[in-house]
Amino acid sequence: MATPAAPEGQRADDHAGPRAEDGRGGLRATLGGLTTRGRSFLAAGAAAAVCAYVLGQADLLRVGMLFELLTMMCAVVVL
Repeated sequence: MATPAAPEGQRADDHAGPRAEDGRGGLRATLGGLTTRGRSFLAAGAAAAVCAYVLGQADLLRVGMLFELLTMMCAVVVL
């Protein structure tokens, strides 16, 4: 069976998944596979951190960092 042609600018052996031969790309693949809830937590954490910086609120920064860290820790555990 013939392999389908790769789009222009891409090699036929390029793929979006983790690279088994060198062990890299696993975290990127896991973060790329986040659910809508996970992406929302990352966005909410980033927005809270930016707002905390602009407003000078340390407690809001802690909440933003909590959202970011929870999402990252879950992604690492799943990895």
